[in-house]
Amino acid sequence: MKRYFERINWTNLLDQKPLEEMWNDFLAKYNDALTKFVPKQPTQTHNNHKPKWMTSSVQRKIDAKEAAWERYRRRRSRYRYLIYCNKRNISTDAVRAAKHRFELNLTREVRTNPRPFYAYCRSNTTIKEEVTQMKRRDGSLTKTNLEASKLLNEEFQKVFQREDNEVPRAPNVFEGKGLTTCTFTIAEA
Repeated sequence: MKRYFERINWTNLLDQKPLEEMWNDFLAKYNDALTKFVPKQPTQTHNNHKPKWMTSSVQRKIDAKEAAWERYRRRRSRYRYLIYCNKRNISTDAVRAAKHRFELNLTREVRTNPRPFYAYCRSNTTIKEEVTQMKRRDGSLTKTNLEASKLLNEEFQKVFQREDNEVPRAPNVFEGKGLTTCTFTIAEA
């Protein structure tokens, strides 16, 4: 990609053109480079998504619990229910132990390799930011998003100051000759 951009004659491409046309030409070359050199990553399907702490032995215990539940559901008996309860307790303990082991390993390696730790923290942190009901001045609550947005708009309008006269001009601080030319060069890194 670097060689692709080096081969472009930027002087001829951008010389003597209005700013917007230069920007559009640059964007066209940039997007062309993106399509040529940046691979498109397929979207991941979450069909086979399993937690990072899941091991094959834990999965076997969960499967055994589910099979015991199905056997109990087919023919309900006290004996089968006790078997299911035993498998449920075993699988619950195995899941807790596997999570604990995984988190312990993450915390041990956080100084040398912090990325997996923070990735795991982010995956377990769900923040759903949404504006729910808002209280009006009369004490009633908004019911729709439109009502909430109108209420927010009314409140924020009070913050902005309306200027009836002309906006004051800032004094000129700079004295001397202004910048008329600017030269850019390509430097080797």
